Amino acid sequence: YFRLFVSHLSSYKKKIAALQTALLEYGVSAFVAHVDIEPTREWQDEIELGLASMDALAAVLMPGFKESNWTDQEVGYALGRGVLIIPIIRGLNPHGFIGKYQGFHADGKSVAQVAHGVFRILVTSPGTRNRMLKCLIAATANSGDEDEAVRRLGHVEGIEAMPTAYLEQLSNLARTSTTLSRGRALEKLNALLQSRGLSMVTNASDGFEANDDLPF
Repeated sequence: YFRLFVSHLSSYKKKIAALQTALLEYGVSAFVAHVDIEPTREWQDEIELGLASMDALAAVLMPGFKESNWTDQEVGYALGRGVLIIPIIRGLNPHGFIGKYQGFHADGKSVAQVAHGVFRILVTSPGTRNRMLKCLIAATANSGDEDEAVRRLGHVEGIEAMPTAYLEQLSNLARTSTTLSRGRALEKLNALLQSRGLSMVTNASDGFEANDDLPF
């Protein structure tokens, strides 16, 4: 998964937890302190671990964000590491050093729309594009059910100038995937591959006859 640290005020934790779930749809694992840190662990150590391992940081900008010492330090850590910062504007415009980054206006949008907006930034920004594509392909191949696989294939399909190498990787992974190798997911995958001039994937069950009496 793509590792995204979400810097936010604790007063907004319910919406942030919902955003964390929505981002999984795109192969993004969001580090959210109040959800991800177990009570028995050293709180500050876990925060530092999340910051040290993040691929990018999303800052949920709302009144009070600038006054928080924690959010200020989290953004400063991201600046120091040189990772992408995504300002999610929720009543407060980007300020200081983060003013140069592409922001996403979240006012009036649903959690799902914000998650999609963050994904679009990650998949189009030069510093995160390759990592995000790799994680999306892996997440798609490891989808838990057919519906999830079809949705993720839709995200893959919607990416502009998708490198052929990633589609070939997805094709190879599909041959051993229980969700991509059959049904609607296989149909959608093959339609995508065919539209890009690539070979289609054969159904995993083709040519296989089940036999419970076969010696193991």
